[in-house]
Amino acid sequence: MSNAKLGRLNAQILIDDGFRTHYGPTDTVSGKIVLSYKPHSSLLKSNAPTADLFGPISIQGILRSKVRIKVRRGDSHRLPTDHSKILFDYVFEVFAGSFKAQVGEEFSYPFAINLPQDLKDIYDPANGGYAELMSSGDSRDQLLPLTFSMHFVDHPDVVSVGVFHQIGAQVTMPGIDIKTDVPLGDDRPPIRLELPRPPRALMERNRTTFIQNARVQNEYLLPEEERPQGFKQKAKAVFTSSHFPEFVMDVQCTYQQYIHPGQQLTFEVLLRRNDRKSTAEAFPEATLEGFQCDLRAYTIVDVSNRLIGSPQCIDRRTVQSLAGHSRLSKQLNKERDYSVTITTDPVMQNVSSFAHQKVSRQYLLRIAMQFKLAKETVKVKKECPIILLPPPEDAPSDQALSGPSQSYIRPPPDDEYLPAYGEAGSSTLLSAG
Repeated sequence: MSNAKLGRLNAQILIDDGFRTHYGPTDTVSGKIVLSYKPHSSLLKSNAPTADLFGPISIQGILRSKVRIKVRRGDSHRLPTDHSKILFDYVFEVFAGSFKAQVGEEFSYPFAINLPQDLKDIYDPANGGYAELMSSGDSRDQLLPLTFSMHFVDHPDVVSVGVFHQIGAQVTMPGIDIKTDVPLGDDRPPIRLELPRPPRALMERNRTTFIQNARVQNEYLLPEEERPQGFKQKAKAVFTSSHFPEFVMDVQCTYQQYIHPGQQLTFEVLLRRNDRKSTAEAFPEATLEGFQCDLRAYTIVDVSNRLIGSPQCIDRRTVQSLAGHSRLSKQLNKERDYSVTITTDPVMQNVSSFAHQKVSRQYLLRIAMQFKLAKETVKVKKECPIILLPPPEDAPSDQALSGPSQSYIRPPPDDEYLPAYGEAGSSTLLSAG
């Protein structure tokens, strides 16, 4: 068969449990590279037979991590500008040795790899656990961003951003001119990377408290027998309200700093009289009328290498309304120690918090409460940075898989997010600093 020609080697990459989430750099990625020997084909010599193939072969896998960023100016017809960055190409050996194949034969070569060793300590709970996720310094370049993609508008920019971890292959036969077909670009199978699943103990000991002052001053803080009676006295009281007693209370709200999908958050609201600032003798009647908690996501994309426009594109959106109780009427009195506990809906699935120089994803809880205190409406607002993690180690791996997609969602307007209340009475708004 002196006229026989070499065929082609075709490589397929198959990831075990391809849709499985890999939690952190120590979660092994396993799979196999399948080689099949295809017959020779040519437009000029279509009838040439295919020779057997034998010789030394080297099969390598390539773990590639890449941040893909494309930005288009909304008022321009130009093509999008590319701000992508390859984070690394990690080459690992799958097989090296002799190879022999006839047309139509297939050979399977298994592999098992972990992400580069120098990435592991960053996510080790024993070394401070996830502290770098809120970092804003140069150390963020060491952090591996998580599998993630979204589209958003930061006027006038239209932004497409994604983080991709993929397995590729490289097949060579030294000294033999053999053509090979290997998956390239988006044809490489992806790896869905998440943070390591935290220990349950870490999730249970991460509660913190914020404190805000609320102040009222009116005639209802006077003893009942001293309150203005009749139209004239009440009209006069409007212009002399500064002479009424003042009641200042500390609103304490305890919440979780680390949260995860499937978790129902609990907020413990506690009222305490501020003795140093209060002149009213008694603790007035207090009611929690409304409680709102929204999970907010902030995505920051680095486009600093462009000549025109901001060096960053930022997306702010509410990804879930965890609690929206507008008619609570929860009495806070001495018998209840002036406290109440609010439980939210389960947290839905979203990519965990991560920080990287090219793209970062952070979360906060936007909390709003409305009280009726001495018949006066008082509102308290606070935005609390939190870290979103995967479900704990002892939780089912598929916990809270339902939830919003990562495709474009139009952000809601940043208007007043407590519901309107039609009850009479003055209103005092307290914003957190």
